[in-house]
Amino acid sequence: MGEWQPRAWPRPKNREPTMNERLWNANDVADFLRVSRSWVYQKAEAGLLPYLKVGALLRFDPDEIRAYARAVRHGISKVIRMTSNG
Repeated sequence: MGEWQPRAWPRPKNREPTMNERLWNANDVADFLRVSRSWVYQKAEAGLLPYLKVGALLRFDPDEIRAYARAVRHGISKVIRMTSNG
């Protein structure tokens, strides 16, 4: 079995995915972490779960959510978002 991937609509061949196709919504995160959607929103708003705000919507970078899950598994209680300037 491979790594879990959120549900996605089929894309036409030879078309690059858009940014929104690469980001997860709260349902995708809840499915991946096996928690409720309300838990995802609560943790994100509390600053405990990394997210991006797109207008009024919360979106989640799959790599950051996977890093969060690894950190929790290793007993790290707070995730600090790392960004690059280059």
